Amino acid sequence: MNPDRKLDIEIFNAALEIESPVERARYLQEACAGDAERQMRIDALLHAFQASDSIFGDGSETKQ
Repeated sequence: MNPDRKLDIEIFNAALEIESPVERARYLQEACAGDAERQMRIDALLHAFQASDSIFGDGSETKQ
């Protein structure tokens, strides 16, 4: 796997664990170390992930 892609995935997964939008933004800024393109790319992925979660649910509902 491309090392840049692997780093993106690691940053993305770590960011998912941060609930506070302010703390998440701070983490992204630090983790991306001034790479604005990487930060925008990961931020867009996080927003898309959250949007899909609100549309499809987070899977925590139980079927009856």
